[in-house]
Amino acid sequence: MNYIVLNNGLKIPQIGIGTYKVKNIQEIINLMEYAKKANYEMLDTASYYNNEKLIGQVFKNNPSLKKQFLVSSKVWPSDFDKDNTKRSIENSLNSLNLDTIDIMFIHWPSEGFLEAWKVFEDYYEQGVLKSIAVCNFQIKHMDKLLANANIPPSINQIELHPYLIQEELKDYLKKFNIKIQAWAPLGRASQEMFNEKTLVELANNYNKTVAQVILRWHIDKGHIVIPKSAKESRINENMNIFDFSLQKDEITTIDKLNKNHRFSQNPDDEQWLTKIRKGLN
Repeated sequence: MNYIVLNNGLKIPQIGIGTYKVKNIQEIINLMEYAKKANYEMLDTASYYNNEKLIGQVFKNNPSLKKQFLVSSKVWPSDFDKDNTKRSIENSLNSLNLDTIDIMFIHWPSEGFLEAWKVFEDYYEQGVLKSIAVCNFQIKHMDKLLANANIPPSINQIELHPYLIQEELKDYLKKFNIKIQAWAPLGRASQEMFNEKTLVELANNYNKTVAQVILRWHIDKGHIVIPKSAKESRINENMNIFDFSLQKDEITTIDKLNKNHRFSQNPDDEQWLTKIRKGLN
């Protein structure tokens, strides 16, 4: 396992497991048991995923799992004001059956994120949140936040994969020692991407799967990754990436697959950001 030290000193694993769209209690139980067995040490959720209570139930019934994982969650834009952000954080703590949350994220850069960030800073200073971070922030959003924040975010969690490498944003974040965490690191298993000749050849050369090559590309570029799967075989496969490394020219070749293509929403879509801020998603 590789580890990353955040700008506030918190040490976290470079790979964790995502839980997006996993809402069945048995799937959650299996996912967490499989992840523990495969030596994952970080679990990512969000209030929006509607599975915090299920995860908390598993923690309550199995204290060893509670000790196993560093946990991150997120506040959704419809809660971006002082009172609702507090309520969202408290709900996450209660639902997850935790006294502290290791990383709390602003989920999208909708209007009101500055007010929410002030609440984050208060909870961080109290030690309730061990690290505070953002998701889906573009450079313009980061500029606004950094101009007003007392505490800079430790991570920017963004959509990132070989079809969307976001080098300009990465260079910007590096100046402030803000780490990148990739969601949808496998491009939502796009068949087009998984059939790319470059990736298939590298997978054959290293006797790995295309998914493992993509995840190793992330690791070698210094990204934190949170691939999601509820299948034991995939959970194991995604972790089995620390016995090889890509060469610099191979990393560059994968970079050239970039199409600036998103599989999800664009953080520059102000209409959509306004819609989710109003709870119309």
